[in-house]
Amino acid sequence: DYTEARREQATWVARVRELAARLGCAEFRARPDYETCTLPTEHVDWADALARLDSLGIARLPQEQDRLGLDGVTLVVEYRDAAGYRAYSYWTPRVEAEDPNERAAATIMQAIAGLARRPDSH
Repeated sequence: DYTEARREQATWVARVRELAARLGCAEFRARPDYETCTLPTEHVDWADALARLDSLGIARLPQEQDRLGLDGVTLVVEYRDAAGYRAYSYWTPRVEAEDPNERAAATIMQAIAGLARRPDSH
């Protein structure tokens, strides 16, 4: 039923906002079809972060085959090096997926999320 679906959506949005706030997001920007926030990253050792992402294969993953959904998150990677620019995306990648590229994308997403964690948080 429509009312129940709206209530479930509101609950889910509240949980996502709570998680983002715990990670340090203070300012949300809402659009009709999505919300964003900027997480603080002043404590990030960028050389270490980039080395970690390179070790996970961030530059080598192919574009995911057409896989879309209504709820979830999308990992969008834009990558530039001496060879040029490329971009690819994965919709809600899972670490337990059969596809090794999807598993790698999930690990990359976790590593990126970890950048937003403040040193004093667990």
